[in-house]
Amino acid sequence: MRNAAWALAGVAVSLVFVCGIGILTIQRTGLLGGAVYNLSNQLVWVTTPGPALLPLLAVAALSVLVVFVLVTAMRNRPRRSQSLFRVSFAVATAALIGVSLWSLVAGYAENGLTRGFSLGVLGWIEEGGASSVVHVVLLFMLAVLWVRRDTGRTPRGLPADAESAAGR
Repeated sequence: MRNAAWALAGVAVSLVFVCGIGILTIQRTGLLGGAVYNLSNQLVWVTTPGPALLPLLAVAALSVLVVFVLVTAMRNRPRRSQSLFRVSFAVATAALIGVSLWSLVAGYAENGLTRGFSLGVLGWIEEGGASSVVHVVLLFMLAVLWVRRDTGRTPRGLPADAESAAGR
């Protein structure tokens, strides 16, 4: 049961991350062009175009927070919990990127450049999944999984078998 909870937590972190980046990307894109969007991705008013630094900083902060959770916050958890959390995050993120790309390609073929943002959660997933910051975090997570698997050592320098035998 505990293992399923860690796997679901990884999926939840992925969903929050991709959707959060999507919301912030939509807000930043709008502010750069002088548009303000609500959370349904509908234009609510027009403003003076600006640099949109706040959404940009929020993207950076959210990315750092997710990397912290994936690496540092999980460091003292049992190895199986770490693996389940990280692998489920990576799989869910890759799936959301796939949904994003599929939806963007299908929408582009259907509506061309005049379509704007998709409404609601689909728009968040499209924009978040297409964001390079999501791709970089996914690649970073895959590298962490690869190095962790390759070395067979824990963060404390103990062999992986010694840590699991100690009940950690």
